[in-house]
Amino acid sequence: MQTADAVRETLQPQAAPRLPDGEFFRLVTKRNTGPDGQPLDPTLFRRLGNEICVRCQESYRLKFPGRPFKITCKGIYSQPDFIELAAKTKLTLEEVRDLLDVPYWASRHIKIPNADGDLECFIARDYQCESLLCTTSRQVDRWGRGNGKTLISIIKELHVATTRRRHNTLIACPAKAQAQKWFDDINQMIQADAGLASALVGTRQQPYYTFRFANGTTINIFTTGSQSGRDADVVRSQSPRRVCIDEQDLLNPGDYKAIMPLLRRFPDSEFHGMSTPTGKRETFWQMCKEFGDYRELHFPASRHPDWNKEKEEACRREARTDINYQHEFEAEFGEQEGGVFKSIYVDAAKQPYIYRDLNPRDECWKGWKFFLGVDWNGQGTGSRMRVVGYNPETRRRKCVDLAAVSTNTMDTLDTLRDLNRRWHCIGVYIDAGFGYVQDELIKLIGYHSNDPDDKRLLDIKVVDFGANMKTNKLVPNRGNDKYLQKQELERPTKPFMVEGAQMVLEMGDFEFSDGDTLLEEQLRAYRVKTYSRHGWANTYESRVGDHDLDALVLALLGVELKFGLTKIADRGPRHSSVEYVAAFGLGTPTPNAPKDYIGGTTIQSPREAMQEKANVPSRAVMPSGNMGAAGVRNVIGKGAMGAPVSYIEYPGGPPASAGQRRSANFGAAGAQGATNGGNIPSRTSMFRNGGRAMGMGATGGGRRGPANGKGLYTR
Repeated sequence: MQTADAVRETLQPQAAPRLPDGEFFRLVTKRNTGPDGQPLDPTLFRRLGNEICVRCQESYRLKFPGRPFKITCKGIYSQPDFIELAAKTKLTLEEVRDLLDVPYWASRHIKIPNADGDLECFIARDYQCESLLCTTSRQVDRWGRGNGKTLISIIKELHVATTRRRHNTLIACPAKAQAQKWFDDINQMIQADAGLASALVGTRQQPYYTFRFANGTTINIFTTGSQSGRDADVVRSQSPRRVCIDEQDLLNPGDYKAIMPLLRRFPDSEFHGMSTPTGKRETFWQMCKEFGDYRELHFPASRHPDWNKEKEEACRREARTDINYQHEFEAEFGEQEGGVFKSIYVDAAKQPYIYRDLNPRDECWKGWKFFLGVDWNGQGTGSRMRVVGYNPETRRRKCVDLAAVSTNTMDTLDTLRDLNRRWHCIGVYIDAGFGYVQDELIKLIGYHSNDPDDKRLLDIKVVDFGANMKTNKLVPNRGNDKYLQKQELERPTKPFMVEGAQMVLEMGDFEFSDGDTLLEEQLRAYRVKTYSRHGWANTYESRVGDHDLDALVLALLGVELKFGLTKIADRGPRHSSVEYVAAFGLGTPTPNAPKDYIGGTTIQSPREAMQEKANVPSRAVMPSGNMGAAGVRNVIGKGAMGAPVSYIEYPGGPPASAGQRRSANFGAAGAQGATNGGNIPSRTSMFRNGGRAMGMGATGGGRRGPANGKGLYTR
């Protein structure tokens, strides 16, 4: 145990201005002074000398230099306080400690399942103890994923409910899934302990979740409706003495307008919020960074006792992008006013060239493949087109041409045809958001033309931004298909596409003209508008428009569906092989392969065999050779929970043998897709839009197209 002086010496920088203790604790002293001028609590400053409190005070000095300590708390209770209170009351020392020492109370009354499913007494980790022992009336927990912030919050609210009379608590969750988890976990903890079970009077699930206790305290759990865009109006009639918000950074500004006034109904109201940050500069950020009366507890995922280099590498792969890793695991807000595409990567992608100077007949374009993305709009906004070239040798993507047409449909069709002929595009991707006949009109061009470039317009891909798409990411720790939840297999199309473009940019595999100020402005202004209940981006917004960016993202999607996110050598109309190895795009198994393998191919356990049978590669990628020092490092390893991740190995590996590998359709000309059942080679299987589906026979992925390999959608 460090002394208070040692803690101060460790945390206090030499250059930081420091108030004298008398001035720093001026507000604390004022609150603790009675009308007669005597201290209301003579032992308060002794408790404030606890090591945890000293760390809080020194952190406050660093965050708010020159300002007095504004946090309201009672300090950390210890053995002298337990003995003193027991002497003043008829309570035993054990009963007093149950009231004041939450980790001790939890070790006696809270039982949680272990790895084998057996219930065992809860023992708090060091950083969890700090949160449970803190007595501040305003607390916000900024923790990385997997640190147990929801578990600690549930324990704390249960302790309050069973040790205080008529102290009603309101729990606000951004989605029904979180509210359901709170209700289920509280029920489980109560039923596992006889003392807690005897204290519970009753429960209710409608119109909201409620627990009623014998001491008159209630716990009410509400869903704010953040994901549907509704504000938390349902809580306006409540009068809680304590408010707790789970996944606080997912709430809308309107939710706070309904929730925060509840804290003014009682002078001693308490607040406890917890969340993994999303990067927004809203109320959660203000509580952590600007509001002096809120105690912030920041613990990244690295504080977990099981954290090691292997887990860090696995978490980086699963986060997929650098900013996601900062948010989800380091619990950082990210750069100020940062959008989806970080400025450092946008700057790196700008290159000195001019689109009109590029000639596809030049020798430098030999071997490149081109894709055309079209964001179709009406007059005024106009239809936007972007051509992206892909070099299979270097896996570089390059924006090579653009067009904008705002006159009429025929002019748009003529421009599309000219761009396609000029660059000999092997894939054309259009959005399905405007009108219902544009795709048919484009196909008519190919139907009535003998030009080979026009003929490829018969195979255009129609993508519905508002629909869901199936992903083939392996769900960790799920060995049986019947346990796979639908929401884990499907993702909204638009976030999936944007994420792919974000990853390409961060890998250093994309470039555009430094004179393309329109695209640069749209990249920098692109923001996440709403988040899903899992914390991932759901919808986007931009103050300058996003139509050119949408066209670019469509073209980049075409590159990924055809070639993947990583380099694939020696492509041809033949099968690829699927192996059970570390991650997507890492090549054939080497000595780095899991020890459970014999020769790197045979799976030993039934659970692993079921995972291999799912044939679902992940989106993990190896670091690009084009990635700069600021890029994200992805390396071989297991998943965050210790489970290996499967991926598709593309042509170039050893030939498949019976019982070791299975075919995955990835025929360049669509022939293999038509004859081998249409297994998926990349992270998607299909796009859907009501009765409209996008076939991928011509490119070898997704749904199997017609027998002619055209991949036309069906109605």
